[in-house]
Amino acid sequence: MRKTLPIVATLLLVASLVMARPLGTFTLGAVTRTDCATGATCNNFTVTIPGVPGSFAGELEVTSPSGSITAVDVFFSLESGTGFWGGMPNPTTLVKTTLFNPLLAAGHQLIRVRWTFGAWYNTIPQNLGQMDDACRPATVMEWVRQHHPAPCFNLIGTSNGSAAIAYAMGSFGIRPNKAIIDSGPPMMELAEGCEHAFGTTNLSYNDNARTIIDLGQGFPSNGPCKNIDFSYDTIWHANSVEAVDSWNYPAVDIHVVIGLIDEILIQQRGQDYYNLLVAHGLSAHWHPITGGGHGLYGSQQGLTAAYNILSSSPTPTPTAAPPTPTPTATPLQTRLLPPRQRKWHFNACMLNETILYHTGVHGVALRNIIL
Repeated sequence: MRKTLPIVATLLLVASLVMARPLGTFTLGAVTRTDCATGATCNNFTVTIPGVPGSFAGELEVTSPSGSITAVDVFFSLESGTGFWGGMPNPTTLVKTTLFNPLLAAGHQLIRVRWTFGAWYNTIPQNLGQMDDACRPATVMEWVRQHHPAPCFNLIGTSNGSAAIAYAMGSFGIRPNKAIIDSGPPMMELAEGCEHAFGTTNLSYNDNARTIIDLGQGFPSNGPCKNIDFSYDTIWHANSVEAVDSWNYPAVDIHVVIGLIDEILIQQRGQDYYNLLVAHGLSAHWHPITGGGHGLYGSQQGLTAAYNILSSSPTPTPTAAPPTPTPTATPLQTRLLPPRQRKWHFNACMLNETILYHTGVHGVALRNIIL
């Protein structure tokens, strides 16, 4: 009699077809109505990650279509991620009418993720760094993929939520069919952002961004990024999005969405990330949003672009692309150069790899720092 290996619900990744860092353990908790949108089902959850004591808490909101499910769209919000993408408890009217309702009508199940413990990149007191912290959202992504199966599995992240997706794809083996990188990833080029005073280059961080980056290195305030401490150069380089372990995911259809009135430090990073995707031969698409600020959900054009991406046919259409990035010494007000064209022909709904899992670890609670 042939023996089969069990698949365990909790997630610590042992790569079979994807060489990746181990995932953590996701535990679904009780049903909750706290901050849950009308018509949705919400559950608390916890995540533990390898080598770190204690768990990280969050809330998972699921809104299902009335008919059969054709795709699952998972949304991660900006900043600390403690709010739901698009509004809380209910998404804004603009988000509902332009994106969510049309997606539901097309058979998409909508899943919004938020963190109730604090920012997913909070490393206090462990001082893990952003790369290892990203195991938390990556673990959530993989649990959703396994427990909400559908022909298409899509990830949407805004700002720091987009960084979570970039880390998850590059270092934790997460393979969505489509990924929307909206207004970011801001955790790219950390050293370039921290080692220059704000306004001196296109990549230099403002004070709020420096606080966020310092939290990833274990400093709730007055940390090395805030103080332009060059001794952290190696750490920043090792934890930046461009330092992920792999760029080998050609079947993933990746869309970079950037508002053209967003801060130049975000526009530049979005452009640089797109150029890296292109350089590695990935299925990349550039979506500049005229009049769009930080977060596509504040813009009719941005939301329409998101709907077109998520509802598109399996073969993507050609999209506009930016050129080679401008030097970081370019003045802050410099505009991005005109786009060029690049064509891609990938199946956006290819099957994900088969992966084996086993259980992770548990321990005591971490301290809570919320930005």
